[in-house]
Amino acid sequence: MYRFAQREQGWNSTLIDKEQQKQLDESTKHLEKAIIYESRYYGNDTSRIVIGGFCQGGCVAYNTFMKTKHKIAGVVAMASWVPPYAKKIPEDKKKIPILA
Repeated sequence: MYRFAQREQGWNSTLIDKEQQKQLDESTKHLEKAIIYESRYYGNDTSRIVIGGFCQGGCVAYNTFMKTKHKIAGVVAMASWVPPYAKKIPEDKKKIPILA
């Protein structure tokens, strides 16, 4: 399993400023690295990987889903929220299951 350490950070669902967006994007990059790392276990088949999280982790999972170029199996985002700019799912991702 991919593990990474990072400093504590927090944001809320009502307002996301530039610094919070930067932190969200930083966390998204870490999750993207985890997808790549874990895909090696599956022979570079990212379509078997489900990403998810709770609260802020769900926001990171959803943000990663919206931005990743890798095909993933699904997204689980519990007690979470959608980043304000990411309300519309791109056509190429509409068939990927989301449990929220």
